[in-house]
Amino acid sequence: MTLRSASFVPFVALLSSVAFACADDGAGDDEIGDSSGTSDSGTSDSGTSDTNTSDTDTSDTGTSDTGGVPCEEDPDQATIHTTYGPVTGGASDVEGVRRFSNIPYAEPPIGLLRFAAPEPPTPWQEPRDATEFGPRCIQLAVSGDDPSTVGSEDCLQLNVWTPDACEGADHPVMVFIHGGGNAVGSAVDPLYDGAILAGAQEAVVVTLNYRLGALGWFAATEHGIPGNNGLRDQILALEWVRDNIDRFGGDPDRVMIFGESAGAVNTCALVGAPAAAGLFSAAIVQSGTCRQQPFADLEAMSQELKVSLGCTGDEAPACLLSVAAEDLVFAAPNGYPSVAGLGQGWGPCVDGELLPKTTLEALSAGEVDVPFVVGSNRDETFQDTPPNLTAADYQTLVTISFGFLANQVLAAYPVDDYPTPSAAWASLTTDLKFVCSARKAAVASAQGGAPTWRYQFSFDDYTTLPNTPRYAFHGLELVYLFGNFSAIFGGGFDYQPNAGELELSLAMQQAWSEVAAGAGFPGPSYEIGVDPYRDIDVPNGEGAGLRTAQCDFWDQWL
Repeated sequence: MTLRSASFVPFVALLSSVAFACADDGAGDDEIGDSSGTSDSGTSDSGTSDTNTSDTDTSDTGTSDTGGVPCEEDPDQATIHTTYGPVTGGASDVEGVRRFSNIPYAEPPIGLLRFAAPEPPTPWQEPRDATEFGPRCIQLAVSGDDPSTVGSEDCLQLNVWTPDACEGADHPVMVFIHGGGNAVGSAVDPLYDGAILAGAQEAVVVTLNYRLGALGWFAATEHGIPGNNGLRDQILALEWVRDNIDRFGGDPDRVMIFGESAGAVNTCALVGAPAAAGLFSAAIVQSGTCRQQPFADLEAMSQELKVSLGCTGDEAPACLLSVAAEDLVFAAPNGYPSVAGLGQGWGPCVDGELLPKTTLEALSAGEVDVPFVVGSNRDETFQDTPPNLTAADYQTLVTISFGFLANQVLAAYPVDDYPTPSAAWASLTTDLKFVCSARKAAVASAQGGAPTWRYQFSFDDYTTLPNTPRYAFHGLELVYLFGNFSAIFGGGFDYQPNAGELELSLAMQQAWSEVAAGAGFPGPSYEIGVDPYRDIDVPNGEGAGLRTAQCDFWDQWL
């Protein structure tokens, strides 16, 4: 195999935890990240969502204080008055569950608002059609031979599934934050359809879009762009949930946030963000780290993007606002990658303001006091690891990725200890990126005194498909959590779950909803030094000391 090395960086740099504060350098007229205007400079590619504007007074939408609907109304259509205006939803694919889609929680981030913190949406008077999903946030298309983009800059909407759209029903609320490396993905992915979960557990399920790639995470202090706007989007969405979810039958005092992969990274960043305190009552981090990158990394990526776009010098602010969204997406760097995927790209950073410190530091200092669940899948990276690595390939990968630490890593993961070199590499990357990061977060949470639990998802007894190895791979748990079996392995075929899968799905849905309801996670409470965890499988089990020697090795760098 051919190994690329030109863009790799040393392991120590990849895992550097130095925090760089966002300084206010008085950029003056060059600032474009703080705007009171909402004009559209023509940079959006979207023709959607004109229905969310009106010439009404923003202080009064003309709606009543009670926005819920009577229980006896037609389940195929219901209008709910949110704090910004009425929305009309309809029936979902699950009997008794209503869906309200494409609800704006922010003003479209276009024109002068492109790199600004999100603002509340302009209120509207007439009922807004909430029966169809809106666009995803603009991103590179993940399929097809020719590079292209999908989605829109005008994308800050959320979706609500409710089993009982009656005000005062007080169902627990589950707010999901999607993954995709903070560069792709969306709340409208069929995998995340919340109808089955809402119906099975009598819970209100919310999914939300947030700005991706450079549009969500660009940082340039000289232009007044603070970075972390993707996280600010999520906080504003949670404020919408706080102010409106009771109208959809949800309990604003029982709101659980949960996310997977980059969504888990964002979930843990929200746990550590003072501005998000009080907006949720529990958090589940699924296959993501709680260690945010330094602000300097985001600024370096943003500077690289400015150069690629030709947006330099005094004209940089105007250039950044006027460049086509598609060109910005195409030009955006992907971060500081390595073969191991250890580098961090677009995503939350310690900016000294929204995130004064890493969430790990906030957790261990006792600054966070919400029930905290963290976990990983047994075979996170196995599916994406080249299956035919040789011993020489393995040594080259380790050397390129870890530099002067390579000999220590090779000693901790001797290739002869594994069935194949590919298995050695997959075990190494699964431990470093997921298993040991989960232990690190669990320890920090327990140190701070928050109720803490840990899990490992080990199930691999899914219905046999041609040429499909059995791994508990990255993201597999989402199929069972949401119950959308048609979306497994990318969908496109009639998948028939076996009895074990149906049993697992119900057990996971119950476990997650119990956390949302305030009952805690059904497993052993976390104890430092013992490292207990719930093993999610059929049947479910418990264990302790998950990959202890390996995590002790990585702990000094995580």
